[in-house]
Amino acid sequence: MKPHREIPEKLSFLKMLKRPSSEGYRKAPWLLNDFSQNIWHVNFEYKEPKHLNWCVELYDGTVLTEPKNERLLSSFKHFVIIATSNYGYYDAHTNGLKTQVRSYSIALKIIDHLLLNAEAYGLLVTGLAGLSDQNLTGMLNQFAQSSSSAESVYEWPERLASFLLKLRSATSDSAINQLLASYPHLSVVTEQQIELSPLPIPMDEVPAIRASLILNGYASSWPPEAKASFVNIPKISQHILSSTVKAKDVKKPIYPILDIDNDDFYRTEYEAMPVSTTEGSKMTDNIFLAYRKVLYSMGTLHKLGADAPSPKSLQAVQKFVAHNSKVGGSFRTAPSEVVLSSVKNAIEFHYKYGSDIVLLMNRLLKKCQSENVTLNKITDKDVMSLCPESLMALGVKKLGITALNVGSPYGPVSANRKGSRTNYYKKLRANVGFLELFGVYVGCVQIVTGAMTARRLGELTDLPAKGSLDISRQWLKFWLRKSSRGMMGRRKSIMRPVEPVAAEMIGNLEAYHQTLLETGFTDKDLPLFSSPALTAKGTISSGVSVYLRNLDLFCDYFETALCDGKRYYLRQHQLRRFFAMLFFHCAQDGDESTIRWMLGHVDLEHLWHYINENIDGTIMAGAKAHHLAHQIYTKGEEGYTDLMDLINETYGTQTYVKGDAAKLEERIEQLVNNGLVDAEPEFILQPGGTKLRIVTSVRRNIHEQD
Repeated sequence: MKPHREIPEKLSFLKMLKRPSSEGYRKAPWLLNDFSQNIWHVNFEYKEPKHLNWCVELYDGTVLTEPKNERLLSSFKHFVIIATSNYGYYDAHTNGLKTQVRSYSIALKIIDHLLLNAEAYGLLVTGLAGLSDQNLTGMLNQFAQSSSSAESVYEWPERLASFLLKLRSATSDSAINQLLASYPHLSVVTEQQIELSPLPIPMDEVPAIRASLILNGYASSWPPEAKASFVNIPKISQHILSSTVKAKDVKKPIYPILDIDNDDFYRTEYEAMPVSTTEGSKMTDNIFLAYRKVLYSMGTLHKLGADAPSPKSLQAVQKFVAHNSKVGGSFRTAPSEVVLSSVKNAIEFHYKYGSDIVLLMNRLLKKCQSENVTLNKITDKDVMSLCPESLMALGVKKLGITALNVGSPYGPVSANRKGSRTNYYKKLRANVGFLELFGVYVGCVQIVTGAMTARRLGELTDLPAKGSLDISRQWLKFWLRKSSRGMMGRRKSIMRPVEPVAAEMIGNLEAYHQTLLETGFTDKDLPLFSSPALTAKGTISSGVSVYLRNLDLFCDYFETALCDGKRYYLRQHQLRRFFAMLFFHCAQDGDESTIRWMLGHVDLEHLWHYINENIDGTIMAGAKAHHLAHQIYTKGEEGYTDLMDLINETYGTQTYVKGDAAKLEERIEQLVNNGLVDAEPEFILQPGGTKLRIVTSVRRNIHEQD
């Protein structure tokens, strides 16, 4: 008989393997109180424990913690502990803390999704056992469509829109009209607000919806006098997602379309030409696999005799790969001359004033450090005492047109500090305010960098101030969006050659960021295009909103072209399309030197591979359509008879598109997207080097060979 030996302390986790499964998954290192409690005390090395409240109301009016729902509640609780454990080894929690935290969060989001859709899933009748393979894989496919769990798990835009429309319907028309008459700014809806607010609500209902939110107590600090007013999104979230356990901790997007404050209610000089900027940020492969793993772990509930989906349904989960079903809409093309003139203006502005603009900003930051004050404590007199002569001659007179700095005539919250639209933009172009001028310069760098690299908007807003350029100052490093496949969640990087002028502009912003660090305005590296608020208050801002603000300042400062009374406010997806359009245009005209200068590649075939690998199919289709439409519109139909015949066969007539280049481009883009038309370069090796030409192919059906 072998002597009995105790398992060494460092291997004590092996004792758990002997534990009967019926006793397992009731404890976890992060669960501080008893499994049976209705409010769990949870601590993943937080500063203070957090509470997880299982007392949520269900669609039938009962509460999850009532005795009739005990089996469902028990399944949920076991599922959370299973998800955070090494569930192949009973309830051992030997996996890393970060893995446990992520699995805990995912498990709760899955539970929330089930609770929000409990009636549709028949959850109170069949429990988790009633979940079919279609339910589970459909759930995963939905989750995969967005990197934001607010969108994918909680369907926040749709639920919020439904809530808003119901609230508006239930609110008195007379009360709404009276409020709108008293506060006219509530009726102002701008293109930028629409652009940044993908909410499925009728735009003509927005003023009434804003009024309804105020009248029903969903506005904070109303009316806007001493403090800025805003819609109380957390309060709305508590109402809409009351049947969830995790949702209150999930960050919800802010939609400018719901702005109710009367401060800065116009953001551009003109209404914008409509654009679509949504490129569809999908869930990364690594996060998707984590969701799939957690959902599959429900199968362990069978060992406990608890309700769980069938093995067949769980096998479908294990094998499931999400469909790439999120497709962006059609993008409007900015005219080539608008983009080219913008690049030209940006470069010329940089050479004339870029260094002095950054110099003045750095002087102001150092003055703030020496006097231990923030930027809004700087007086206009201070600005002028530090201002380079070139900027004085340009017209700089104060810190900012709308800055709330010492000596400013405006109060803490002033509704009218911008004044009339006409006067504000007159002052902008007269260079009165330095902060606006700085925003224009950052916009210049964004225009040149965006046009010469063709990167996604998110890749540009993520671009760090430190380490973006390599040691030679000739290559720019980007962290790719949508690129984590096979990378364990790490994003791939790509080095992109840049022209010296772009590197020089980026270098100016690097110097500004170095001063930010040295003067203590920030204690961490910020994204390259971070900028101070035009009010001079608060911290240095970054992200999409600030990036678009700088582009808008640039477009109004340089007065980009108008079309039907609306201005082209350039967006990165338009610059990406221009990148490809320039290739086609120069290839057609034999102007290869322009391609090499503008796009920074020496080898034309390498450039084409770069375009194909880094520009989305939707944008490429638009670039090809623009090229073909431009050729037909400016040079005639010779050489494009097959294409024009196909347009005639598909749409019934040619005549109505001949005089309308935009309509012709739209029709060709549809044919390119349908696989019936294509335009590709042909590289021809000649003694003097590689030449290229654009070859157009037309098919009568998608199965026809070229």
